[in-house]
Amino acid sequence: MFNFGFGLSNQPSLAEYIYNLIKNEWEPDWSLSEETAYRDDLIEFLDKKLNKAHLIRKEDGRHLADIGIDKKIGIELKLNLSSKKEVDRLIGQVQGYLDDYDAILIALLGKTSPETIRDINFRLKKLYVQPDPLFGNLIRPAQAKQIYLIVKSPISTSNPKSKGLTNK
Repeated sequence: MFNFGFGLSNQPSLAEYIYNLIKNEWEPDWSLSEETAYRDDLIEFLDKKLNKAHLIRKEDGRHLADIGIDKKIGIELKLNLSSKKEVDRLIGQVQGYLDDYDAILIALLGKTSPETIRDINFRLKKLYVQPDPLFGNLIRPAQAKQIYLIVKSPISTSNPKSKGLTNK
């Protein structure tokens, strides 16, 4: 696992710290109707919590997450994710982000079915094992990256299905 220079080795990485902030402390305004409004709310929250000590910005570009932190952590937000097409797109986005970020946090906001969450978890775990083209059928772990899945809804903001998937 990467240490983002956030603290000593016995302290969480910056990605783990942000994951815990979003999961346990961020309370979105559930009356918002657009994903971009949730993004802006989360940026404001993180700016306050991190005391403006890190570069937090809206990412622009086809292969960038919704929010970037120090050009090392990407945060992708999805509001009311439900269709297979949306899940396929999310997995494709995350796969592309593995080249650009050391850690990726996915925040599923609003209504997402337990079946969809299980499917996403299963598919994210598969990103960790890839065939190695140089050694034929041998399997190597994907780059030592961190992927965190956070599920937040107005019904239960401390959803037990939220978890960090980490390749250590």
